[in-house]
Amino acid sequence: ALGPPSAASQTSYLTNTTISVEWVSSIAPGAAIKIYAAADMSVPGLMAACTQILNDGTASVALCTIGYTEDYYTLSQVQSASQTFAQMGAAGITMIAGTGNQGSNPAPSGSGGSGYNATYPLQVEYPASDPNVVAVGGTSLVLDANWNAQYETTWSQIGTSDPLASGGGVSKYFQQPSWQQGAGV
Repeated sequence: ALGPPSAASQTSYLTNTTISVEWVSSIAPGAAIKIYAAADMSVPGLMAACTQILNDGTASVALCTIGYTEDYYTLSQVQSASQTFAQMGAAGITMIAGTGNQGSNPAPSGSGGSGYNATYPLQVEYPASDPNVVAVGGTSLVLDANWNAQYETTWSQIGTSDPLASGGGVSKYFQQPSWQQGAGV
């Protein structure tokens, strides 16, 4: 799991990192879990952690718990990061990133806003929007009295006092990959 240790955000990202480690250890009991902490939320900070993962040569899956809207990053930053994620894939390391929790209309990064708001522009969060990264969004699973799955929906609290939801949408930096053609995007 990747998470930033900067003083301003250390506590908020501790929760994300903790949840990620709990999730990973529950679906892969016995897996060796190693936490790499980025120095900050910048692309160089994230890439330093990814480079360390590549250099260690022991990971088969890396989970990134940070992300900002694509408008936060420049095209050159995204291109550089995408090359690193492609190198990780070529080395047999699957990179996973959350789609965010602000829905399809997240507050623009750096705006001071948070949560979903229909007045915010449609956009996705990076690195989940990168075709070299597996994007994972939250869902809610409904079970019957016998613990059998009944249905699953995209996680959403839109319409509540704290409007949060799984992110997703169309990237401004990347074309739709061939494996997503015909998927209704």
